[in-house]
Amino acid sequence: MTLRTAMRILLGAALVLALALAAQMARVALYPAAYDGQTADCAIVLGAAVWHRVPSPIFAERIHFGIELAQTGKVRMLVFTGGVGTHGAVSEARVGADQALAAGIPAARILLEEQSHKTLESLENVRPLLAAHGLKRCYLVSDAPHLLRAVTLARSLGLDVRPAATPTSRVRAWQARAAFLLSEAWFLTGLELHL
Repeated sequence: MTLRTAMRILLGAALVLALALAAQMARVALYPAAYDGQTADCAIVLGAAVWHRVPSPIFAERIHFGIELAQTGKVRMLVFTGGVGTHGAVSEARVGADQALAAGIPAARILLEEQSHKTLESLENVRPLLAAHGLKRCYLVSDAPHLLRAVTLARSLGLDVRPAATPTSRVRAWQARAAFLLSEAWFLTGLELHL
């Protein structure tokens, strides 16, 4: 094989990979993740970064939307997920629960999953909580680009979930959105190769 042939093969493979990743990014971007207005047993609010008891802007929007769903009677329970991160003294789930309590949601309507550091861990750990409390139909609350992968993971675990994207996502700048889409497309591809 000549160097020129090897370069053509390598360039062709890179082009195929780029096109496949672009197609995945389009799937992530076009996924119908908006909240559908129906009711469910609970909202699973997926954790995100917390800095010294303060939720990141992305996590704050997820928390606020979960609280809104509970306050308007769209869900009867809130399930906050997320363990203690690198900058936290308390778990992401605890920070979410504290905000829900401050907003008037009774403690009896809040469940915590405080061990996870990744989406899959959150969903695996939340299964026994849901079963123990008889929660079957759930909304999965996160940012729109995250929800195709999160819903796919949840359903692969047997959870009855529907997407509920935060309508006020902090992922707005095109650079941040493109990076988020690329990251989710990459992880979604890996997930689909393993399912």
